[in-house]
Amino acid sequence: MWFRNLQIYRLTDGFSYSQEELEVKLEEMAFKPCGKTDPSRSGWVAALPGSATLLSHYAEGNLLLRSRLEEKILPTSVVKEELDVKVQEIEHKENRKVGRKEKTQLKEEITFTLLPRAFTRSRYIRILIMPEHNLLITDNSSAAKSEEVIHQLRQGLGSLPTIPLRIRTSPSAEMSRWLLESNFPAGFTPEQACEMRAPEKDGGILKVKDQELTSDELLAHLHSGMEVSQLAVNWRDRLTLTLHKDLSLRQIKFTELLQEESDNQAGEDAETRMDADFCLMCKEFKPLIDDLIESFGGEDSSLGDN
Repeated sequence: MWFRNLQIYRLTDGFSYSQEELEVKLEEMAFKPCGKTDPSRSGWVAALPGSATLLSHYAEGNLLLRSRLEEKILPTSVVKEELDVKVQEIEHKENRKVGRKEKTQLKEEITFTLLPRAFTRSRYIRILIMPEHNLLITDNSSAAKSEEVIHQLRQGLGSLPTIPLRIRTSPSAEMSRWLLESNFPAGFTPEQACEMRAPEKDGGILKVKDQELTSDELLAHLHSGMEVSQLAVNWRDRLTLTLHKDLSLRQIKFTELLQEESDNQAGEDAETRMDADFCLMCKEFKPLIDDLIESFGGEDSSLGDN
């Protein structure tokens, strides 16, 4: 149930849908498997895996949604092999060269022919909506894929003004300063992993693991102009995670303390346990995001809506 990667967004116009209203909207975009010639299809599925039919899960004022993307797996090498055979056949039979435009058309025809025989794979992205705090959070490490699923939700609702969470300072500059000054903000303590990058476009990258981050050797790289692009931290002895320069949170894991709380409130059946973990997760994420904003100098609310 726990999200492993967070992309954080502000709901700039709030979120006023009830669960009943939301269900009606989501049903119109419920997931349907790929047809024979569909390269991909996406839609909404049950928010809790293995649960009944609800496409949204509501608990303590927060909503959970789950999107499914099904894609046909058609290796480019297979298409190329078929294309090469077809081109050679035409050139030999008609004694002429096959041009670029014709090759493109042949490639499309071959792809269309092979799609019905292709295997499929599915990818799921979960969305957490916290209306009381005007927060929308996706469980994904890719900002582009998160934007896609938010766009999918926006299409179903008609409107969903959101902007990525923005802060007043540069995350890279701030994380670098924390290490240089050995002074971490309240709630965060460093783990023994980080990534540093040179400011130049083609500059070097230094990945550090299982090392003391405030050692003279590593600080020398920061003094030379490198900046921290990723930083592993412990948050209040409850979560460990990696802060990224784009303000995403990745590789989130709960500590033994939080695991014990989860075990103590777990119910007997799977759905009850998932619901309990969902509520616990929401209670942790709000103060985590508050600490994150404060640590980076406050939120920048000057940007317009999307």
